[in-house]
Amino acid sequence: MGVDLDFPLVLQGIAPLGRSILAAGRCYCKGKLGEKGRVIVFTPEAIPTVSAVLGDGTILETVVYPEAKRTSFVLAKDGELCWVDSVPTDSSARLVPYSPRNNLFAHEVVLLPSGPEEYGSEDALLPEVESFIHRYVDVSPLFEKIACYHVS
Repeated sequence: MGVDLDFPLVLQGIAPLGRSILAAGRCYCKGKLGEKGRVIVFTPEAIPTVSAVLGDGTILETVVYPEAKRTSFVLAKDGELCWVDSVPTDSSARLVPYSPRNNLFAHEVVLLPSGPEEYGSEDALLPEVESFIHRYVDVSPLFEKIACYHVS
């Protein structure tokens, strides 16, 4: 069940088209306001990010420290790791980790690692990831395979 509310103004950061259309739909969802709302699209200075592969091949992953109520990034490149709070982009913006107060993290709907960890082999890791997924949800075999490889 979705939220059916009308808003006179929606502020939308640059996003994929589908997300922007959904946000715009909030301006005139039920037509209860009598007139169409306004959507303002902006380029945010800070872009919340969970993970990314940067142009130079650096892997960026968000880590969560629940006790400290803090998030940061771990960057991995050429076998080296470093922890940072933000990463500049090619534009004037910078990538930042999502806030630990984000409802999905705060209520443990989405679980993120608290740091990088070595594992023996992919063959040993995949059954552990599958077991973890099955503790929380039932998924199709194809989705399970995709999710397992995304995590690993």
